[in-house]
Order: sequence, then C-alpha cells, then structure tokens
Amino acid sequence: MVAALISLFNFKKGDARLVKTALTRIDRRRLTVRVELEHSLIRFNTRLSVKRHAVVVAKPAALGPELLAGSYVRFKVPDDPHKEVRLQVTTPHFNLTNNQPVFLCTVPTAFAPSSQRKSDRFDTSRFTNLRIELPSHGGEFRVLDISQQGCRISTPFPRPREHLPPTEPIGDAVLRMGRNVSVPLATAVPRTYDGRTVGMSFAVDPNGDNRKLLMHLLRSLETAQREALRAEAL
Repeated sequence: MVAALISLFNFKKGDARLVKTALTRIDRRRLTVRVELEHSLIRFNTRLSVKRHAVVVAKPAALGPELLAGSYVRFKVPDDPHKEVRLQVTTPHFNLTNNQPVFLCTVPTAFAPSSQRKSDRFDTSRFTNLRIELPSHGGEFRVLDISQQGCRISTPFPRPREHLPPTEPIGDAVLRMGRNVSVPLATAVPRTYDGRTVGMSFAVDPNGDNRKLLMHLLRSLETAQREALRAEAL
C-alpha cells in the first residue's frame, strides 16, 4: 500500500514537471498561444510568463467581466498540439509595473484531457441578418452562434422541443447571410435545448459554392475576434 502511494506520488510529480517544462519552453521561446475561456465563445492569442507560483498571461484590453476568479482557460501547446494545458484563474486583472494588463493563474500539475471540440464556435448574436430558414418548422430563426458543424438559434417558442424535436433531421433548412446569400443545408438536426434556444448540428449541401461561403463567413468572424481581442506581448 505504501509502495503504491509512493509510486502514485512520483508519477504525479513527474507529470507536474513535464507541464512546467512545457510552459517554461513557451515562455522562453516567446511562443503565441491561442487561449479559450471555458464555457464561453471567447478565444484570443496571447503570450505568457512562468513564475514560481503563478502563470502570468497577457490580457486583451477588451476582455472584461467575462474573466472571473476561479474560471478556467485552456490552450494547446504550440509545438505539441496533442497536449492541452488548463489554467485556473486566481487574479482576473493585474497591472504589471509598465501598466500592461495581465491575469494570473495557478501552475497546473498535469496536462488537461482533450476538449474534443472539432471546430471553433463564433458568437453571432450581434447580427440580425444571419438566420436559418426552416420552412417546415415555422419560418426563420436568428443564429446566435455558429461553427463548421452546427449553430445555436433563437426561437419564439416557450417549449422549442415540441416544435423542433430532438434528433429529427430537417431536410429543407437554409442558412441565410443577409438578403443575397443563401447556403442550403443537406440536413439540420436539433440536439440541445436551453430556454428558447436550440443547438443544432448541420451539414452543408455539397453542391456549388455552399461550403466556400460558410468557410468565408467563419474566417471573417475569426478575423474580427482576433482584432477585437488582441493582447500586448509580455
């Protein structure tokens, strides 16, 4: 029993050393990391510095109350993308001596399990002209966020599950980008429900330029997000 505990302790100690080595390498090589704030659609490029008892992360000026003490951020190790690091925020806002905003995190003791996310989602709630048309299910619905594989829509229904049953494929869905651009979807499937919103998976109709149009939209959203959340290098 004692030998097993010692072995487990040594294993955890070794794992912690590997994470610290990876973080120190990122720091010394001044590598940029793409950070995601968990349970949000917020992502940004930044740099970090490793101290004895904390990881210091450069903070975009536009990042405000979304970052809370106790929340988590995560990123893939730039030169080893199969490994992910998850940091718990201890101090959401701190100014260095040069007045650069940063936030402080605990030093992790292990690599994080993979998030398994296949593609990034982007917040589109500020757009009123990005909609999904579902002719057989009540008309058009505003798209609140979107990725390559799906989206989340706002509905007027108090119980949207009754109007958009889970896992029931919808074959006449169309993604509309403004008045002039339409992207037919081969299928759209309701998956999750939260109040009046519905999360859907979809597949773009493979014909024509449909996939190119969707990818152009996603690249534009990513560019806008990078410009809005830019951190000064440490």
